[in-house]
Amino acid sequence: MGKHDPEALNYRPEIDGLRAVAVLSVIGFHAEPRIFPGGYVGVDIFFVISGFLITSIILRQLDRGTFSFLDFYARRCKRILPALIVVLAAVLAFGWMFLLPGEYEHLGRHTLAGAGFISNFVFWIESGYFDTAAGSKPLLHLWSLGVEEQFYLLWPPVLAWAWRRKSDAFNVTVGIVSVSFAINVILVSLWQAADMYFLLPIRVWELLLGGALAHVHIFRKQELENYLARCAAVLPTWRFITIENIQATTGLGLIMVAVAVLDKATLFPGWWGLLPTTGALLLISAGPKAWLNRRVLASRLLVSVGLISYPLYLWHWPLLSYVHIMSSGNSLSSIRWVAVGAAFLLSWLTYRWVEMWLRFKAHPVAIPLLMALIIVGAVGAAAFSGHLHARAESMGINRILGAGTGDWGFPGPKLKAGRTPLGNYWERTTGTGRVLFVGDSHMEQYYARIDRLLTEHPNATKSVLFVTGHACLPIADLQGVPPKCEGLVRNGLSLAKQPGVDTVVMGAAWNRYGVFESKHSDAALLSLAATIKDFRGLGKQVYVVLPIPRGELFDPASLVKRTFRDFGFVIRKKIPRADAEATLKPVAQRIAEIAHSTGATILDPMDSVCQTGECRTLAPDGLPVYVDNSHLRPAYVREHVTFLDPIVSLPLD
Repeated sequence: MGKHDPEALNYRPEIDGLRAVAVLSVIGFHAEPRIFPGGYVGVDIFFVISGFLITSIILRQLDRGTFSFLDFYARRCKRILPALIVVLAAVLAFGWMFLLPGEYEHLGRHTLAGAGFISNFVFWIESGYFDTAAGSKPLLHLWSLGVEEQFYLLWPPVLAWAWRRKSDAFNVTVGIVSVSFAINVILVSLWQAADMYFLLPIRVWELLLGGALAHVHIFRKQELENYLARCAAVLPTWRFITIENIQATTGLGLIMVAVAVLDKATLFPGWWGLLPTTGALLLISAGPKAWLNRRVLASRLLVSVGLISYPLYLWHWPLLSYVHIMSSGNSLSSIRWVAVGAAFLLSWLTYRWVEMWLRFKAHPVAIPLLMALIIVGAVGAAAFSGHLHARAESMGINRILGAGTGDWGFPGPKLKAGRTPLGNYWERTTGTGRVLFVGDSHMEQYYARIDRLLTEHPNATKSVLFVTGHACLPIADLQGVPPKCEGLVRNGLSLAKQPGVDTVVMGAAWNRYGVFESKHSDAALLSLAATIKDFRGLGKQVYVVLPIPRGELFDPASLVKRTFRDFGFVIRKKIPRADAEATLKPVAQRIAEIAHSTGATILDPMDSVCQTGECRTLAPDGLPVYVDNSHLRPAYVREHVTFLDPIVSLPLD
């Protein structure tokens, strides 16, 4: 090994300024990806900086004979763990307040992974960095910390091994860089395996680019200066055109191009990874003699940001992620920047009152820090395993949101399938008389109540037949109907001719179909009138069921709103009846007019959902009235929707 400058590693403010460039790029990408589409390359700049500084420290200590693994890892603990523990604990606490039970379990998994520095593996298994769920993962950014910590675990032993064997550490470094970069290009650029983004073998070349530069600066400084002097000799003799300025200007230019040109669609890192990493390498190599480094990167503002860059990186993404979650993915730009401002404040507080307080403590402080990290990881494991429940679980929110996954209830085990030459039907035989139900899924939704009546009073109810289909209007000769709906009404008419069928009930989500609001609405209504007359012509009593309210106001997925103001969740239990009726008119009114004009009887289910001035969104059992934004929940229908009872029940003697 060649001798080097015996001075310890001097503080270089321009490197803190470069840290600021890196973290601001990442924040810009996360807050406004349209403006900073390639800002995620800030992570790659961090990797180069880390590789340079860590390798510099290890090589200097190895050369002096003072390197100690215990000392190295104790210092890493003091540098990495304080802010990480604070952020993990805060994210878990906030999640307990504002996350749903399933979301909190996922957060527990990610907390455990973050505490164990394996987040990159977990997120690699789950998805890609740019997937649609990324905004809902408050600890997604810890993948890069996992890469760095795995590097810290592996690189010192490799470097110490090479040193003891009298091997050239520079050649070892360059060899690993070459292999890693080749793997990166093959997998990402050639095979287009973008999900490899998270893994150390794809990234270690970036860290070791900085490591190679550290070796050159320490042991081959004279060779580097001689080479740069030869390059400078061919430059014009202008005061500003120096080799250091060219390096710094080119380096910053490469980083700016990466931030502006790359985006989420870029297969990264691959070949593109050379842009930010080479840029960072050139800026570090240029040193304090470069004007950009001395005047810009080493400026008080950028250095100040650089000093808090680590806690700022840790804080910014959880805040932006929670803004995304709280706004259901529709956060305003202004709110995101408020979150960024909060990240700066929290980062300064973390740096001032946590990092600085612990930085000058004796090394044994690493042990309490490790214990604290284990405790946070254990809390995450408890949340992940379901032993620690989110606050939302005690509020029954999971039951509300899960109402849409229940059994639809139709046709059920007691309705027997049948078929005529015109199509399928379902029948259940009990007493004398038969009621034929014709329509779409909104006719089917009432079967839960009919099933209860027929089960509990088999001798006091009529038999029933259903000729229904999802999204099938009970109107004959309607243009543009789906193929599955063709013949539905003709099949109903044929079944209506069977013995015992004395009643026909027609129902649909009339207000759901655009045909009633199009230029073909009059033709559709005339066809409906003709269909009713056809049933009436067979001597049947015809009932027409008007639609129920529909829309987001009733959807179980929309009943629960997260809110900062109420420190958790607000559950919408009722809505004004006027708002509900607004979803029905004028279609319901026109259907009613057609029914009256053809001698049919109107059945209005509104009173089953709404009282005098308001409509319930939650039933007495605490679960939603609706199963989605349009259909009633079968259990609610079974207990509370009674308007069909007189039609299905046999007359009292």
